[in-house]
Amino acid sequence: MSDDWFPDPIRFKDQANQKSVLWGSVAPGQTCVVRRSEVFNVPKVGFTLRYALQGMFSERVFYQALVDAIAPLYDPLLDPRVYSCRIRSGRSDYMFCPPVVAWRDFIADARETLSSRRGVLLKTDIQNYYESISIGLLASELLRIGPKRTVQETVDTTQQLLLQWCPYGDHGIPQNRDASAFLANAFLKSVDNTMVRRYEHYFRLMDDIVIVCRDHLHARKALRDLVIALRRLRLNVNTKKTHILSYDDEKVDEHLPPPNRRIEEIDTLLKSRRLSTFKRGLPLLREFTLETLQSDDVDETALRFCLNRLERINRVRGIRIAWKPVTEALLPQLRDRPWTTAPITKYLVTAPIDSSQLGEVERVVLDRHVAIYEWQNYHLWIALGYHEIKTKALLHRARAMTRTRGPVPTRAAAILYLGKCGTSADREKIAKEYGRVRSPFLKRAILLATQKTPKSTARRQILPYLTPETRSTHQWLTRREASPIYYVKPYPLTPSEFFDDLPSISGP
Repeated sequence: MSDDWFPDPIRFKDQANQKSVLWGSVAPGQTCVVRRSEVFNVPKVGFTLRYALQGMFSERVFYQALVDAIAPLYDPLLDPRVYSCRIRSGRSDYMFCPPVVAWRDFIADARETLSSRRGVLLKTDIQNYYESISIGLLASELLRIGPKRTVQETVDTTQQLLLQWCPYGDHGIPQNRDASAFLANAFLKSVDNTMVRRYEHYFRLMDDIVIVCRDHLHARKALRDLVIALRRLRLNVNTKKTHILSYDDEKVDEHLPPPNRRIEEIDTLLKSRRLSTFKRGLPLLREFTLETLQSDDVDETALRFCLNRLERINRVRGIRIAWKPVTEALLPQLRDRPWTTAPITKYLVTAPIDSSQLGEVERVVLDRHVAIYEWQNYHLWIALGYHEIKTKALLHRARAMTRTRGPVPTRAAAILYLGKCGTSADREKIAKEYGRVRSPFLKRAILLATQKTPKSTARRQILPYLTPETRSTHQWLTRREASPIYYVKPYPLTPSEFFDDLPSISGP
């Protein structure tokens, strides 16, 4: 859940247990009944949008459980030249082999083959991949390539869930979900088989495809064959991201980026268990972050690496670094590169940050011409609420947003902000909205925001409208003896935890 596009402010502490999710289980022979997902938008590089499907937590657990049941049967069927979403062997908290390692191996193997054979690179990807997948065709492909008798019931139930859950009819599966990633990966098995039989040097990482060919004519033929193979699955390549390049073309590095030696050097120092070596990496990280941000063409991979390391360093007990120049260099990115908002706000929540810097965050959310992305607004309002930044302008805007019919995530974040930073009158007004709204996402925000309202208000405005799932949340919140919980704080790390859990170098 740490990488959710719209992370739950309390990390589903009220529901992340067996008792809470069992209400959504389906007995053999029963029909799977779920709610239609809510469709939110997330900005992509270049100011375009991708969709995010937001469903109930218990449905998400059920979806993952269905795929968990069949994934070990399908993974061995996939070609070794498919690098993405391979099942991790042994005991692990995570479903797949590390995605960053998969990306690194994919790039390294393709580069090595291209260089050694002095060939021609065909690089492309599949257009609008997740939203173009036919749910019915996905189910039929899974049954065709897998052990049908063993997986029939599970695949049928998965199909039912997706058809009811996804709002685009027969097309589109949830993005940013491990279960979806595995299904989408297995969906391309027939394409992989066709291309591997005809082209020895074929590599795929999810929807990114690389084929090393003999010459340009061979590459054109490979592209033709790929398009025809994809067409059977009602898919196509992205023309703007399709390139044919000779091995010695300088543009090859744009599509198969070589290792960044500075990132590797800094990462080696930060992973050292010797404190003196670790501290040598800190000024190098600060310098590299500033250089990356000051570049005319910001390297997305490098920026993600820097933000990930900075956020984790800020959580290590006993280490306090003056990151002020880095913070001031990061803040303009909220306007210029809104798709970087999530890692920036993770950093802002953990970094020592002063009122003038938080003032810039306030100016972004108050600027109607800038604050146009519901995903960005959600993260920024939560960051302001976490730091308890109260100004007349913010309170006025938050109150106005709770009364409008604007994007659900923005309204939800404003409701949470008022729950934490507003007055008792604000919370009373928010409680009155519970029976009027239909969005489960908004209803959850209202339940979290109204923890401090009197019991009489809850009996009138909230209790009559609770469902079995929301009733368990309300009971969990009201039974807590501690103070109200609006946001989960990032847990501090000991030095050993920092080293043990440090992720690999970030890929795209």
